[in-house]
Amino acid sequence: SLQASADQGWMYVLLQEMRKSKDLDVADVALGYMEEIGTLHRELEELQRSQHKAVAILEGCLSRAHGMQLQHEEQQSYFKEELLLYLEDVESALEALGTHKPSIKYLFNSHTRNVGKRPDSPAQERRGLPQRTRAPPTTHLTGNGTPAQESLTDINDNDVILLKDRLVEAIHDRELIQEMFNREQERNQEMEKKKMALSASLEQETEARKKLEKMVVSLQGEIERLTEALRAVKCKKREVWDRKRHNLESSFSYEDSVIGHQGGSKNRDPLNGSERLEGLSHEHWLATILEMEGIKVAGDPVTALHDYILHLRDKCASTVSERDAQAAEARMLENCLKSAADALENALIHDERWKPRVTDSQHTTRHSKAFVGCDWGRVISNSPGALTRAIVHDVAAACHLPEAYVLNMEYCNGDDALYVTFDLRHDPSITKNELERRLSECNFHEIDKLYAGEDQSVDGVDELRGELQSSLEEIKQLREALEMIQANAQGACNSASAPLLYR
Repeated sequence: SLQASADQGWMYVLLQEMRKSKDLDVADVALGYMEEIGTLHRELEELQRSQHKAVAILEGCLSRAHGMQLQHEEQQSYFKEELLLYLEDVESALEALGTHKPSIKYLFNSHTRNVGKRPDSPAQERRGLPQRTRAPPTTHLTGNGTPAQESLTDINDNDVILLKDRLVEAIHDRELIQEMFNREQERNQEMEKKKMALSASLEQETEARKKLEKMVVSLQGEIERLTEALRAVKCKKREVWDRKRHNLESSFSYEDSVIGHQGGSKNRDPLNGSERLEGLSHEHWLATILEMEGIKVAGDPVTALHDYILHLRDKCASTVSERDAQAAEARMLENCLKSAADALENALIHDERWKPRVTDSQHTTRHSKAFVGCDWGRVISNSPGALTRAIVHDVAAACHLPEAYVLNMEYCNGDDALYVTFDLRHDPSITKNELERRLSECNFHEIDKLYAGEDQSVDGVDELRGELQSSLEEIKQLREALEMIQANAQGACNSASAPLLYR
């Protein structure tokens, strides 16, 4: 058992060492991967710059070659015309002397045809630019001893062929450049189409807002008209009620006078009669009002009036709640329309945001930014890669520049804020004050989300760091288990050796 526990302990130690070496290898691989990515980015930038320079050099070569070719053709045609005139003069002189040699024009044409033929030997097919020397023309004696320039300067076709090959290559490169330019134009056209689509959608939203405003105005006018109509109806009802009440009072006063005249002064009680008249008039008046409102009175008019008042209260409460809901909806629509109008105005003023400004200049300026917060240490320890990406993204979005133009970024954690310094590559026409203004007006949404813990995505170095942390925790647990096993084994050894010593 002791040997097994010792072997088990050694196995735990070996497992710990293997995991530790594995974590170190993973960290080295991640570091090498990041360095290789940086090297590839730098090589890609150098390659792009060299391609731009090569394109400029090739265009210059094409223009110079075209000009040299035109100049060479003009000189060659001028030389041939002068030579033909000279040969005609020589031929006329020979004819005057009476010689019967072949025509010098014929010899010149045959010589030019032989020179114009392309040689078939491999040695002559080598394409190279030989050194051109201007040797004086040699003189030969004709049959009658008259000197004439019969040998002509040979025109080497190898130079022309080499120039043609170079021109073909340059034309091919130019076609490639033209194709790339066409692709960029197509991409720009697609971006313009997207911009037009966004503008069309924005116009649609604006038209919808105008329609909603017109609808709100019409609804307000209708509400005012209904309110006026309701007031007029109430006034008419009050006038009708006053008229009926006056008629009822006059009728009851007439009945009372008739009853008093018939019963005499002995059977008449003025007080009881007035009370009865007042009670009957009130009940009749109340029943009449309820009938005017469209309420059926089956029993006591006061009870019916009480029920009608409760019904009106419930209806008033529901009407108030509906009015509040409609007012909230109207405010929400007003806010939506206001935000759409602000977005339209912002897009019309700051159209630079739709197209980041790229430049070939290497002009850079140094900037700094402070992010208030006391818990930046947690973000730096848990997700430094995500923090770097968020800072680069927000800074590039704020300054309307590509993310690759944010260079040499450094940050340090303070007591109450995170201090970030970085270089910005931009066109010299953009001033440093303008960039500072853009940085001060930016909201930095990605950094705020990361600080609040809403962005839980981890990858790259952050993922490796998390795996390393979990591995360290696992190693710690294994160490505790190993120490516990060793303590148990030591206790077992002591308990086993105690009886032997006693014996």
